[in-house]
Amino acid sequence: MLHSIVCFRSTLITAVIALLTCQAEPHKTPKEPTATVSRPLVADAVDFAGVYDGKLGDKYPIRLLINAQEPNDSVWWGEYYYLSKGELISLRGHLDAAGNLKLREYGAGDNKPATGVFTVQLPTAQELTGTWQAPDGTRNLSVALRRYDGAAPPGRSCAVQVRERTYFGRYTVPIITTSDKGVNKLLAKQFSIEAATGTSLADLREQAPPKDAIRGFMDLSFEENYNANCLLSITQTQEDVGANVNSGITTTSLDLRTGFGIQIGSEIRQEKMAAFVAYCDAQLQQQIAKYVRENGYFDASDSVGLNGQRFSYDNLGTIIIRKDTVALPYGVEYADMYYMMYKQYQSAFAPTISFAALQLYLRPNSPLRRLAPKQQP
Repeated sequence: MLHSIVCFRSTLITAVIALLTCQAEPHKTPKEPTATVSRPLVADAVDFAGVYDGKLGDKYPIRLLINAQEPNDSVWWGEYYYLSKGELISLRGHLDAAGNLKLREYGAGDNKPATGVFTVQLPTAQELTGTWQAPDGTRNLSVALRRYDGAAPPGRSCAVQVRERTYFGRYTVPIITTSDKGVNKLLAKQFSIEAATGTSLADLREQAPPKDAIRGFMDLSFEENYNANCLLSITQTQEDVGANVNSGITTTSLDLRTGFGIQIGSEIRQEKMAAFVAYCDAQLQQQIAKYVRENGYFDASDSVGLNGQRFSYDNLGTIIIRKDTVALPYGVEYADMYYMMYKQYQSAFAPTISFAALQLYLRPNSPLRRLAPKQQP
């Protein structure tokens, strides 16, 4: 989900906190009013969660993602992009009384007005048909989408190239090239220097410190964690130097057949969700116990705060895909936590699960199914 990634602001603490917030949660937009319907909402969302590919008005190719609903939540959410533009547009919606799915689209940023409304029927789990309408009702386009879910079209390879580009001798971002032009445009904007720093290239040029400087926004780099099976996992790190050295870390994992980010909460089968969360919490508790043995604490409040951490559904955000495991970064939060401790905990905890074990929890059409170990002949 994506969900979207790195935010840079003037104050160091705000920058790092905002960074991790973007990593852990999908972009938030105003919630739609819910409607009372006779159909089981959660089951519907699971049935129709996935990626759809097609056109608006028989003219504009788009790719649309519907994420699985959160438990006991009647709000649907997702995102889509025009293959010709490569800009993600957030979607939020609900089922109306007639059983039609209404999804409002929003521009970048919270509390922005709707820029369009999808109204689609859900007759099968393979197609979405209906209309797209401008907010003022002056423009209507037909919607005809078929389930895509990253199945490789005939003749299309899964070759992925990751290069790097460095600005001003110190800021490096990935350049990702796939066989899908729409995906390439999407990722070019998502991993641009402007997106990574939250500022324009011109402003960054003015702010970039000289090579021998000891203060300022010093570094932006990335690490490729995994690149196979048309799945890519990249960790980006930025470093600010002032009174202290402050690092912001975020990971993005992508399905390169569709271009969408992977949020683990949308990939787990609903009937397996409780067991998966319990598995992750057990892993977290083991990691905390080891951390306590090896590091200790500054004071009693830190001990209470850290030992009180519990992994929940709300922690099912972006994942890190490695050679043979998937890790779920966990951000520690508790009352009166000093910034020094915040920095110390950063990247310290991430429940992990093997590729083989993960398969037991995944939805049938999850792109993470590609991580299943190959059977020996």
